[in-house]
Amino acid sequence: MIWLQSMTMGNHNIKLMEPSFGPWQPVKDRSRQIAVLMSGGVDSSVTAYLLRERGWDVLGVTMKIPVSCGTNVRGCCGADAAFVCNELNIPHYFVDVTKDFNELIIERFRRSYAKGETPNPCVD
Repeated sequence: MIWLQSMTMGNHNIKLMEPSFGPWQPVKDRSRQIAVLMSGGVDSSVTAYLLRERGWDVLGVTMKIPVSCGTNVRGCCGADAAFVCNELNIPHYFVDVTKDFNELIIERFRRSYAKGETPNPCVD
């Protein structure tokens, strides 16, 4: 059972993809549920671990974006994030944000660069 199949942020509708490790069964006390954006790096991995150790019902989430680091499936960090979530015994989902990422980041960057500006997606 997928507890959350989609969500809306502003004008953007985001769809969760199939889990890479087991379905997430929501607990009765939703105040103890938390989603951690997982890159597979140290910061997100330790955060997920510490939250789980403190009794939180943790869900690992990785954004699928068009920048893939040479892979054709889920990007360069997805496999690491899925591995960490599996090791921590927490479910892991990929969120497909490809369309919105292209529109909000890539195209905005391209337009700014074409105007001779120095785009900074982290600030713009």
